[in-house]
Amino acid sequence: MKPLDKHLDDLWRTIIKLRDKGVCQYSLKAKGVFRDGVDAHHIISRTKWGTRWDTRNGILLHAYHNRGVAHKYPEQFRNFILEKWFGSQVEYDSLVARAWMVGRTVDRQLVRLLLMKEISEYVSLDDNWENLSYNRQAAALREIRKEVAYRQTT
Repeated sequence: MKPLDKHLDDLWRTIIKLRDKGVCQYSLKAKGVFRDGVDAHHIISRTKWGTRWDTRNGILLHAYHNRGVAHKYPEQFRNFILEKWFGSQVEYDSLVARAWMVGRTVDRQLVRLLLMKEISEYVSLDDNWENLSYNRQAAALREIRKEVAYRQTT
């Protein structure tokens, strides 16, 4: 995997976890925000480049639901997604269409800027952020997740 792809995955995962604030969307029960047992799950497979880093394609699930219902019973999970998450077939279908329209030639730098803009809605990023390497940015994202988890427990 390319370092930039891994970095984009990390940004996407962080946004999903910050957005859903530790509530498993399947059971609507709180779980420690970034502790073990909570996964950012792709609604449409992450192998589809058109929606891999689209945050509308993400949902926070307990690991039990991610490995259980979402992967073992995809039809049951799809029904849940349609009824509770999207609210309409039209919204879901537009995400599916986007997933299939875009090939591997995604403008990763543009995606990175969009994800960073979205993450800045949840946390303030240092002015120096752009100059950090992907590894340093990944470390900073881990620290952000730890800080948010700490704040929610106190």
